[in-house]
Amino acid sequence: MFSAFSPDRSLVEHRRESRLKISKNVIVKVGSLLGVPDAGKPIFGVVLDMSGSGVRLATSLPMPVGAEVEIADNRTLILGEILRCEAEGEGYIAAVKVSEVTLVEEAPAPRAR
Repeated sequence: MFSAFSPDRSLVEHRRESRLKISKNVIVKVGSLLGVPDAGKPIFGVVLDMSGSGVRLATSLPMPVGAEVEIADNRTLILGEILRCEAEGEGYIAAVKVSEVTLVEEAPAPRAR
């Protein structure tokens, strides 16, 4: 029975980590999967938010659940696995479980001659 005083369990946050809301353009590469055309080709995406163990990512193309992905910008490389990918608006929102984060060293500035 529904009560006006009982919380709606679908609205309760179950995450152990807080999420940092950002809007960062990235390049996403989906690891090769049998039967998946275009695997490995870079696609553009936007990181919407992230935590220590996950990333929420918006893309124009769907990504298969279970696929390994690389998410990169000019400073960071994130490796992870697609947990879910759902259509939203004109694109897709994917949840990625992060397995590794690497800071990419910037190229040294050219020396003056």
